[in-house]
Amino acid sequence: MAARLRLAVGIGCALLCQVASAQPAAQIKRTSTPPVIDGNGNDAVWANANAYGTSEFFIVEGEGAGTPIQPSADITLEWRALWDNTNLYVMAKVNDEVIINGLPEFGGNEDPNPHENNFSGNWQDDSLEFYIDAQNVDNGDFDPATNPGQPTYQFTALAGWTPAIADDDANIASPRPLRMPTDLPNTSITHGTNSYAVNDDVAQYPQTMGSATSGPVTANPAGGFDWTFEASFPWEALEENPTGEGGILERGGIFGFGVAYNDDDDMSGRDNQYMWATTANDLWHASAPFPDVQLVDAPVLQGDYDASGRVDAADYVTWRNDPAAHGGTPAGYNTWRTNFGRTGGSGSGLGAGTAAPEPATIGMLLVLSAPLVLRRRRR
Repeated sequence: MAARLRLAVGIGCALLCQVASAQPAAQIKRTSTPPVIDGNGNDAVWANANAYGTSEFFIVEGEGAGTPIQPSADITLEWRALWDNTNLYVMAKVNDEVIINGLPEFGGNEDPNPHENNFSGNWQDDSLEFYIDAQNVDNGDFDPATNPGQPTYQFTALAGWTPAIADDDANIASPRPLRMPTDLPNTSITHGTNSYAVNDDVAQYPQTMGSATSGPVTANPAGGFDWTFEASFPWEALEENPTGEGGILERGGIFGFGVAYNDDDDMSGRDNQYMWATTANDLWHASAPFPDVQLVDAPVLQGDYDASGRVDAADYVTWRNDPAAHGGTPAGYNTWRTNFGRTGGSGSGLGAGTAAPEPATIGMLLVLSAPLVLRRRRR
């Protein structure tokens, strides 16, 4: 009997482990309102996207490789994503103790031939990388130099490189004068395997499609420097139709997606690379180790800041506790008020049109309800 019990427990544990390993590392919600790609990351719609932060990144290069990032003043990372039938939208926020990006005010130099300088305005400076395998082909090599024609991509955007900086041929750090097309006014992306590192006729990704913007680097009064990145990646450019026959949704919403941050603290090149949800360090050319993410085919319920499936007084409290993370002031409050009473999947909303209580009324309700909550807990 005991042996059978141990066997049953073992099988059960194995099955649970198998199910757990199959879970996507992130879920990406559908949005009915596309964010504005301006490098600010303050559209109210982002507040309803799932956030994935520093604690989910691993050190994959440099000291401590193979271990999770430990809380420190050196680096804070967060990314979010949304989707609709046209685009995959990505936003990331970074706070870094030191920014090196090849520009004069952040560790640049006057090297007359910067394209031979490995540490002047390239992927070894502070930068974000995104990896997308929309067809989930899990290939071992998507470098166009060795395996052309693969629908898998890496994209790299340097800290603070606005589209204007990236598109300025007079910028000695810019790689674009060396290739075609040199005129790409809608993107901050300057590097990337099978995307922007080579001429457009060699890369699989059409470089003139979509848009990407790095906001400027700004000093944070609490310490370090902040910068924000936003991008729209057209599904057409990624060679995928998520809602079509055989598309992502028919595959359970699963596809390959990765995020990394390259950290240069001393102008000597990349000191560390931090990779989200994996300890692999070869995502720059192989999609097999890309983490799995899942598209969720349910529209974002704007104003539902606590992800409860209903816009109610609790969402006001969530917004009030951290307005900046939930659409700002007064935009986040206005979004909550407009959508008060709506529920997930209800379109215009069950209860849509219900008048939102004023903040003073909410406070009174919370005070009056506290004894009831305590009484229930005592029982």
